[in-house]
Amino acid sequence: MLRANHGTFASSRTRGWTVKTPEYTGFSTAFSPRRPQVNPTGTKMLVLATNGPISTFNFGTPWKISTLTDGSDTFDIPLATYDGMFVDQSGTHLYILSINDKVLQYDLGTPWSPSTATYVNEHTTTPDDFERGIFFSPDGLNMYIGIVASLGKIKQYTLSVAWDITTIAYESESPTFEYGNNDLYFQPDGRKAFRIHYSGTASLNGWAEYHLSTPWDISTATYELFGSTGDVTGTNTLNGTFAGTGKYFYSSKWQFAI
Repeated sequence: MLRANHGTFASSRTRGWTVKTPEYTGFSTAFSPRRPQVNPTGTKMLVLATNGPISTFNFGTPWKISTLTDGSDTFDIPLATYDGMFVDQSGTHLYILSINDKVLQYDLGTPWSPSTATYVNEHTTTPDDFERGIFFSPDGLNMYIGIVASLGKIKQYTLSVAWDITTIAYESESPTFEYGNNDLYFQPDGRKAFRIHYSGTASLNGWAEYHLSTPWDISTATYELFGSTGDVTGTNTLNGTFAGTGKYFYSSKWQFAI
């Protein structure tokens, strides 16, 4: 039975918070992943299907992707297509980025349990050339959205009330980057930003790393280095996430899981 058209690779590095020479460590065909989010203990992963629900998967062994099993905890989103998902570390704030320039906000009654999601509000951002990837600073006062274009960039918004998207205001944007943006992530202190970019050539796809001279101010981002997961897998990197204090990242690949 054809279960999915994606797989997920996991990579771990002893250095943490760098994309230099990522080491391939495992692969899962347990689900159809998009925008994976991992809880702080490495026991649960939430994934967003391209045109389907948010689903939960459990790690049999913390952080080890080959031990993922279906958690049978899902939530259907009332939109057609989604291009970003963010869950804060408490597992109670959930945000969905749609292709129609909307950010949807939900509260999770039980942390990391999508079936307990309740709708809170939504915000329509400034229309741009396809938005992909969404991230919030740990205090909930900054939101970042990736832009897909021939030269990608990241837009920054501020929230006057933490986690409340009705209080969003445009703040700034990054310099343009080579290739379009597919996903983004920040180091917890805001001094590094990471983005997945897609060029159409597998060897040029992967995580790019940027230094922010002013923490959390995306307009101060400068390019540092690039780590190609495409060289390892021979496939296109589309999205992913860091986890485990920066020791691991999980990036979904176009694959078949049967």
